[in-house]
Amino acid sequence: QGCDAVVVDLRGFTALRRGTAWELGQLRETGALARTVFLIDRDTDQAAVHEALGSTPALPLPAARVMALDRWVDGEAMIEALVHCLDAPRPAAPRASPGPALRSAA
Repeated sequence: QGCDAVVVDLRGFTALRRGTAWELGQLRETGALARTVFLIDRDTDQAAVHEALGSTPALPLPAARVMALDRWVDGEAMIEALVHCLDAPRPAAPRASPGPALRSAA
């Protein structure tokens, strides 16, 4: 279940983008950051990204790759970053919880 690689476009990200911040938290909770490529630019508030992830601002962003972009995406570099994600270990799938016990009406 899940995906092999994730690309998150964080260009222009600020703390006001709560939906994206929630998605970042989901990536952290599911262990998908090791398979994630972040796209950032000079307008990306990296402190807000760290806050959304619960990570330390003094450290690099916790993703498999962080690609700094100006105006365009280098397709070859993007493919290389995504292929790199394929080698990342995947967390164990959560075990399904047993359903309620069924009882006979007899």
